[in-house]
Amino acid sequence: MMEEIKITPLFSGSGGNCTYIEGGGARILIDAGVSARRIRRALALLGRDFSEIDGVFLTHEHKDHIGGLSVLCKSSGVPIHATAQSLQAMRPAFDVQAHPVQYAVQVKDLLVESFPLSHDSACCVGYTFRAQGDKAGVLTDTGFVTDEAVAAMVGCRSALVESNHDPERLRNGPYPAYLKARIASARGHLSNQACAEFCAFLAGKGTKRFILAHLSKENNTPDAAYRTAEQALIARGYDAAVECAPVAVL
Repeated sequence: MMEEIKITPLFSGSGGNCTYIEGGGARILIDAGVSARRIRRALALLGRDFSEIDGVFLTHEHKDHIGGLSVLCKSSGVPIHATAQSLQAMRPAFDVQAHPVQYAVQVKDLLVESFPLSHDSACCVGYTFRAQGDKAGVLTDTGFVTDEAVAAMVGCRSALVESNHDPERLRNGPYPAYLKARIASARGHLSNQACAEFCAFLAGKGTKRFILAHLSKENNTPDAAYRTAEQALIARGYDAAVECAPVAVL
């Protein structure tokens, strides 16, 4: 009998990112971009305690993904997983003991697999999760959907996908030109339209639930991200649930 892998975004966006994954008897976090206290409180609302976490997997070394990591490391012995490149980039500011991410890591009965993304960091990865017939995936942050991401995410029943900005809002928004260029670049962040196209592709391969993540407070709105994804799915005749991850505040 298939066991559902649960994806629960706790915090999302430039204010901090942290996602809770449960499946195969394992409980893990993807990123720890807000304070340890806030992460513990968010877990408590789910009826979970940080002492139950079997590992923290990092996507990359930017502060909004590792901001609470040093305190978590000092207060617990939870295993930290990150690419060797990210670990190197984190030091000496975050001198943590961690396990370099290999392609696949087994956590109890949950298989965690990484795949490369395109972002202006030392090394950014997404993750897929498999357990007892189910598959789920997390894809954030990336300027475009890499070939490796396409191959990895096919077959996910649930998928958390970055839907960072609306291109028109970004162009007309308050950011300086250099920052607008960075966000819109191939090593920046995924737009609503790019996210929607990828969601429609995945829906055609069987994905039934989409969580839109890393929404920009300045260059996007939950309504704009939701409508763009929903319209792409409807246009192709796919029936899938769409929701937006809660935006973290600084």
